[in-house]
Amino acid sequence: MLRNQYKADSQVDNHKKARDSSITVVDAYVEKIQKIQAKVDSMEALQSQLLKEAKESQRNNLVLMDELEKVKSVNETSSQLLKGYTKSLSGKRARILELETELHSLKIQSKAHIKQ
Repeated sequence: MLRNQYKADSQVDNHKKARDSSITVVDAYVEKIQKIQAKVDSMEALQSQLLKEAKESQRNNLVLMDELEKVKSVNETSSQLLKGYTKSLSGKRARILELETELHSLKIQSKAHIKQ
């Protein structure tokens, strides 16, 4: 009878050891899973932050593109005005040369009249 009790106690001890070993293995797996989940959470947070930054960058790029179009428009307008002013100045220079020539001619005529 003692022998049977010893076998039963031994079997109970073996079952307890197996159970404890299984619990230890499960605890290790749970710890690994928790670490992996923490990494996944961190990656998701990083992905969310990167997505926000990408959207902000895209908005900034659109604003910059709009500003660039405005600058191009102003530059084109300025270029057209400059061309117009250049043509106007060329015409005025030609007119000034005509007037200077006419003035010179009048001076010569005036001197000729004075001599007579």
